[in-house]
Amino acid sequence: MQESNQSGKASRRAFLKGIMGTAAVSTAALSLDAQARIHAPHELETLKDYEEHWGFCDMCYWRCGLKVRTRDGKAFKIDGNPEHPLNRGWCVARVIPAFRWRLHPTV
Repeated sequence: MQESNQSGKASRRAFLKGIMGTAAVSTAALSLDAQARIHAPHELETLKDYEEHWGFCDMCYWRCGLKVRTRDGKAFKIDGNPEHPLNRGWCVARVIPAFRWRLHPTV
């Protein structure tokens, strides 16, 4: 028996019950599909070779030690040098934005 209000339309409660049932069934179906995709056989990805270069940042007086990873002659990752006595693997906040600015295609 469907609940209805005075105008003959379905009540808010009946509407919400229907929506919740539909959402529960949809969520269960989506999760099964996602699990099937996760467990599907796939080939292992191989990482491209890269080189590591060691240096320091010259943007401030701290001279943070850097570890720069390059691929095909272009830098793609900058990290702090964990063996540097001053920064111990950390970099000041201006290193990463400067690196991104340098990689921008218009520069």
